[in-house]
Amino acid sequence: MPRIYTNNERARTCNSKINKVPGMYASVNNSTDSSGQIIGYISNAGIPSIANLTVQELDVITPYSVFPVMLIDKAVGLAWLKNMADGKKMQNPYGTTESTRVDGTAISSFVSWDSKVTTVNALLGGVQSFVGKKMKQDGIYQEFIEVTQREYLRAFGNNLSGEDVPLCLPDANVPDTGLVDYTSCH
Repeated sequence: MPRIYTNNERARTCNSKINKVPGMYASVNNSTDSSGQIIGYISNAGIPSIANLTVQELDVITPYSVFPVMLIDKAVGLAWLKNMADGKKMQNPYGTTESTRVDGTAISSFVSWDSKVTTVNALLGGVQSFVGKKMKQDGIYQEFIEVTQREYLRAFGNNLSGEDVPLCLPDANVPDTGLVDYTSCH
């Protein structure tokens, strides 16, 4: 399981690096318009060549997208987080902003649980230790591991391509298009 999970994050970090995207995609609230209304919600935010949905919205990135990377490699995840947080209006009094357009022309001013808590949770090491402990107390841990391993083996086999590829670091920035940072965050 950790092998497949790590490969997911290799694909996400390297896709963004190769395509010069300054962050990563995740389902997120779209940008807010001039009246402060959210334009919509983006669910199909993935890598088209490996996604179940072939049509993807690839113009918005979100800082919370780094939480899975941080669970594998905190330094790489934090590098991606900083890269997005360095964009204009990407920090606010409540932490990182919900999302930004890849071209730097707009952000989402919405504050959500998932854009805050998932990142903090990953920084603290995730929930696996206490969830595993509770599952063991309830006598369901071993069966869970066996079923999960069996199903992953059925779906993916023993050989995974790309395990020799390191996680990728960002090398593109959110463009400065003149957005003005929140005044309380200077």
